Amino acid sequence: MQSAIKSVVILSLILFTASSHAESLYLTQVKQATWNKQAFNETVEKLEAYKPIEFAEPLKVSPFHNQQQPENRTERDFCISCHTVYPHSNSERYRSYLNMHVGYLACASCHFKPENVDFDYRWHAWADIAKGKPSKSRHIVPFYQQSAETLTRNHPQISAMLDAWERSELAAKAELHLKIHTPLERDGPACDVCHTEQNSALDYQALGYSTEEIKAIQENRISKFLSDENFKDRPIKLMDLLQ
Repeated sequence: MQSAIKSVVILSLILFTASSHAESLYLTQVKQATWNKQAFNETVEKLEAYKPIEFAEPLKVSPFHNQQQPENRTERDFCISCHTVYPHSNSERYRSYLNMHVGYLACASCHFKPENVDFDYRWHAWADIAKGKPSKSRHIVPFYQQSAETLTRNHPQISAMLDAWERSELAAKAELHLKIHTPLERDGPACDVCHTEQNSALDYQALGYSTEEIKAIQENRISKFLSDENFKDRPIKLMDLLQ
């Protein structure tokens, strides 16, 4: 009983905090998110089975390659507060290619697709909180009503939810998890949604790509290979990509 009361208090505090700040479309959908008992129970089971990733020691490669520390992305999407910077890990076939996109696409560009909403996709420079100036890191972000539809962990409501997560018991965490993820799509778009000459989801010319760059994106051989049903169950081989 105490856990249920605590959950209601925490969620009410989060919604109250959000009401005093301009909300994005995503945050509006977070407030309106609903789910059934089955979804709640499945989320509880998922959280019970979750084990955080732990690295035994820093990874090291041969000194033949120039080694650099991963970019500090604490000012990026709040998603990486829980997910890793390179979050695509389930499919051995697709994960490397998908994680390449993390360098220039915000999470919301692929996983936030509300019905009957047309986004304007633009380059967005994240705020470098530590230095108090725009970061060199830029990503393509969906814009809605002239505002970037992506949030960092420093946003008041996001910060409140993450703080509540740390203080919450299992049931309250399950509700927070559902609120955060219900407006999102688990699977991103297929390759040919963007890598195509017709009706691409992204306006590459408006994004500043050259004619040669646009052609390379549209005719990307790897995306065509991964989209080809004839190769669906086959391992990727270099010769296939060179055909």
